[in-house]
Amino acid sequence: MHFLLNRCGSKQGEEDYRPLFENFIQDLLSTVNKPEWPAAELLLSLLGRLLVHQFSNKSTEMALRVASLDYLGTVAARLRKDAVTSKMDQGSIARILKQVSGGEDEIQQLQKALLDYLDENTETDASLVILRVLGENAIAVRTKAMKCLSEVVAVDPSILARLDMQRGVHGRLMDNSTSVREAAVELLGRFVLCRPQLAEQYYDMLIERILDTGISVRKRVIKILRDICIEQPTFPKITEMCVKMIRRVNDEEGIKKLVNETFQKLWFTPTPHHDKEAMTRKILNITDVLLKSEEDASYKPVKKACTQLVDNLVEHILKYEESLSDSDNKGVNSGRLVACITTLFLFSKIRPQLMVKHAMTMQPYLTTKCSTQNDFMVICNVAKILELVVPLMEHPSETFLATIEEDLMKLIIKYGMTVVQHCVSCLGAVVNKVTQNYKFVWACFNRYYGALLKLKSQHQEDPNSTILTANKPALLRSLFTVGALCRHFDFDQEDFKGNSKVNIKDKVLELLMYFTKHSDEEVQTKAIIGLEEDWVRDHLAKLDIHGP
Repeated sequence: MHFLLNRCGSKQGEEDYRPLFENFIQDLLSTVNKPEWPAAELLLSLLGRLLVHQFSNKSTEMALRVASLDYLGTVAARLRKDAVTSKMDQGSIARILKQVSGGEDEIQQLQKALLDYLDENTETDASLVILRVLGENAIAVRTKAMKCLSEVVAVDPSILARLDMQRGVHGRLMDNSTSVREAAVELLGRFVLCRPQLAEQYYDMLIERILDTGISVRKRVIKILRDICIEQPTFPKITEMCVKMIRRVNDEEGIKKLVNETFQKLWFTPTPHHDKEAMTRKILNITDVLLKSEEDASYKPVKKACTQLVDNLVEHILKYEESLSDSDNKGVNSGRLVACITTLFLFSKIRPQLMVKHAMTMQPYLTTKCSTQNDFMVICNVAKILELVVPLMEHPSETFLATIEEDLMKLIIKYGMTVVQHCVSCLGAVVNKVTQNYKFVWACFNRYYGALLKLKSQHQEDPNSTILTANKPALLRSLFTVGALCRHFDFDQEDFKGNSKVNIKDKVLELLMYFTKHSDEEVQTKAIIGLEEDWVRDHLAKLDIHGP
């Protein structure tokens, strides 16, 4: 045996001893445990010791070490299969024991022989020997050891539940070599599906490898997760698995394609009409994934960091405000104040919940006295922040809401078009989503709408009158304010106009169209700006628009 094995490492000359040695091993495995071949067990035992000696000896050439390990894997798999088969065939063993029950001495001898065998076999379990090789320095040996272990597990997946096996596999999942890690993942993938308890036992190890540096490893992990989702739909970690797989959608092209195919099969494959349970499970899975993506642990540090930034920005704003009254360099501090508030607005656009607790702190900035461009920027950004944040507040005080409405209305009445646009938009969010204070908005609308009707009537009576010229500032403000209000409020709702049958939008459109024909270019411009608001698009088709 030693002679044949030494010549199996690498081919020498024209003769190849490997097929001969492999046939010899198969002959031993075919005859072992058969009464007709009593020497087979002895030869197989000697062969096992020889193989262990060869691959354990680091001075042996690498090809021979790998070959020895490969042969041992074949032997171990067969012996494990026989052990499993014998456990399953308890009836035959019981019949044999019954036949020999008459001779007590023979039974005692059999029991002693069995105990001796088990004691010896425990120490020389081939799978334990292979586990020890998993820590070898040579990558080829570690890879081959994983594949040999896979052969053993193929005949008895239950050994994966052993603690020593779990430690060994986990160590190779963290191996420096991609090929070894891939072999370890492949081992798990072959057997976790047939035993749900194994999926739970190895889940944490497996899910970590979805971020593996090796593309082949990541692909294998995704395929295993996909198969678990399909074959074990009640597995408790399905939601987390789906979230992890979705995050690989921006990976390299092959993995991206695999992820798309996975979810095409999981979510977008028709479900049989009679299988209501499967459809319910699919819907719950999709919604759980959407919720989980926000609650995921990897998201929490980012959320915490953003919360810290927002809280500190608000503190800095309060400090800058104090320094503005004392500092000689007000321009610099004012610029920093604008920068802080603008940054808070950007955070609010992405995650408005971060600013909910600071809404009452921001509200007083709506009363900023505007004397510089920075002051106007402060008001506009605060209005945009409150527009996003106030609707998210739980049970805000009526005083706070009323103050915001009054502050916004004062700004709409007092300042220019940019401020008006942002303040009307904020007022729309507060009134439509929170306060439903429609009378307050209706009064503002009627103020400007009534002014336009009056100016139109006076102009129609006497086109050469100087009344429009004298009231030009009021006319310009009324034109773009009415347009902005109609964009954010539906004045044809009963909440605004009551039981009136008049179509407010059509009337406003007709009014704005009248002023687009005015001789004053600035009046025409403001009327067109009013018409540009989104609400007017649904009504243009109803009217036959002609030039002046």
